[in-house]
This record gives sequence, C-alpha cells and structure tokens, in this order.
Amino acid sequence: MTEDVQDAMAQAIAAEGPEDFWYREAVVRCLVACVVGCGGGVSDALAEALVVVDLDVGVGVGEGLEPWSSRAVSFWDASRAEISARYVIRQRAGLREVGLLPWAAGIRLAEYVLSTPEVTRGRRVLELGAGVGLTACCVAMGANMGRGKAEGSGPEAASLVATDVGHEVLLNLQQNLVRNGAGNDDDTPVCEDAGALVPPPVGSSISDRACPCFVAELEWHGWGDPGQRRLGPLLSQTDLILAADCMYDPEAVSDFVATLRRVLSASESKRKACRAMSRPPPMALVATTKRQETTLDLFLRSAAESGLVVVEIKDPWLACDHAVFDYAVPPLDDVVLLHCLTLQNK
Repeated sequence: MTEDVQDAMAQAIAAEGPEDFWYREAVVRCLVACVVGCGGGVSDALAEALVVVDLDVGVGVGEGLEPWSSRAVSFWDASRAEISARYVIRQRAGLREVGLLPWAAGIRLAEYVLSTPEVTRGRRVLELGAGVGLTACCVAMGANMGRGKAEGSGPEAASLVATDVGHEVLLNLQQNLVRNGAGNDDDTPVCEDAGALVPPPVGSSISDRACPCFVAELEWHGWGDPGQRRLGPLLSQTDLILAADCMYDPEAVSDFVATLRRVLSASESKRKACRAMSRPPPMALVATTKRQETTLDLFLRSAAESGLVVVEIKDPWLACDHAVFDYAVPPLDDVVLLHCLTLQNK
C-alpha cells in the first residue's frame, strides 16, 4: 500500500469515518496492521490518524488522574537518512503513573536493541519493568520500516515475556504490543500470575516476523514464597534479561539484584542440565538513568556480592538509531548507563 493511498484513506477516515469511536479506532488499527503485515512503512498521515483516535479515548480517567494520550515514536537511522521503525505508544502522565510513561533509560535501551540486533536475535527474552512496552516492541518487531526488513536481519527474539506490576500497567503494555503488530488480544495475553504462564506459539496473523509475546505480572520480592517458586519453568528458559530505569528507588535494589541472580542461575542450570552448551550463556542488559551515585554504587556492590559480573558498555548510544517523538527529538539530557551482567565462572 503506497503512502499516497494510506494518506487518502487516513483523510477519508478523518472527514467521513464512522462516528462510533471504537469502530473508527478498529478501522485505523486494521489499516496499520495490514501495512505492517505486508512489510511496508506506515505513512505519517496514517500514524497520526492512529494517534488521533487514541487521543479521543477519554475513558478510564478518574478524579485526580491525567488523561490518556498517544505518541508516535520513530527511530531515525542517520547513516542511511531514513526511518527504520515507527511505533505508537499509549501513555498517561503523572507521578503516580511511573509504569505508564516512557522514561529515558527505556528509550535508550529501545534504541540499543534496534541498532544492535545480534544482541536479542533468537534469544528468549524476559523484560523486567517493561512499562509502556517501547523496548518490548523493538524486541518483538524490530525495524518495521527502512533497513532491517529482510528476514533474519532484525532483532526479533525467539520469544518475549514482558513483565511489570499492576493491572492497569499490564493491560496498557499488552495493548501497546498489540497495536504495533506483536500479536493480538488472544495471542498476547495478560497473565497476572507469571507462575502459571506456559508460553504457546503466538502464530500472529499480522506479521510473520513477530516473535511470541506474553505479558505477565512479576514481583521482585518473596522468592521463598510458593508462588514465586512456581516460576522455575519461566526463568529457566530465559536467555536474556532486559531492564530499564528499575533502580530509581534504592530500597528496591536488593530485590532487583536478587531477581537478576535468580533468573540467570535458573537459566544456566537448565543450559548445563540439557547439555545445550551451544546456547549462549544467559546475560542481563540493564539501562540506568544516572540519578544518585549512592544508588548506583549500591547496585554495583550488591551485584558483585551476589556473584554477578558487571561490565559497563562504554558509549553504547553513539551508533544507535535515535528515537523521535511526534516528529521532534525528545529532551534526553539525562545520562543513561548500560551494564551487562553475567554469572561468575566457577
């Protein structure tokens, strides 16, 4: 579908489209899904049409809560002077809505995933604190425009389990994955008990490049509880952990490190038990906005004491495709660090 045709259809929907909002949104989403499924690039007008219908939502806004809004996020490949990917993210602002907004470290991690596809390609990914799902979209769908559209050239993982806490956060995370082509409502379920998660094949009809995606609630504490012990199958099949802006609270650092350690240990044990040594050793990529030196030092010290090797990846963002929000460069003045964590060799 050419951009001219997309633009004409977007204009027709805006001028003469169905009055019912939900039907109008369904029509726009269907058009976007068809374009992505055919390997084409979504035109600016069609992307903006999706933003407009999302801005019309106005539901679920209670007293003292900010309204929902949507942002078109493009990734600009400066070396080729073209857009490599574009996603539409639904969000809600507010200090109480930390899981409903894109944050600097998450944006940077999404840029890194898209620009270094070999890091995630073919791996079974578990994302902690996935939030609005921007990084998850890049892991699942990769470059949906410009370069990287050839099969096997993008960062698509073998599977993705995106986790966070809170029903509203999980539902928004799921919907952001769905609206960007990573499965559908049935294929990308919200599982509020990660221990009961048994990932079946997605079989998405939208894109044959989409990896199986799942959304689940995962707490970082209580690893001795029966509910957390049932997570064994999920943890042992994880090759790669992704996490961004998960250490803004120093009180959460110990639980966060314990979770990293538990997942990496379970995966490595499974790798050795199955003698699948051809599989790459499990690792974690943690993107952190540098706020308080004491919190960062606590994380590095806790990780070392837990038997994890922490290596900072120097200047990881220099060669990345840079995110562009609503056709304007976002103010990413924050210093974001990227660390790779693995188990110590014994």
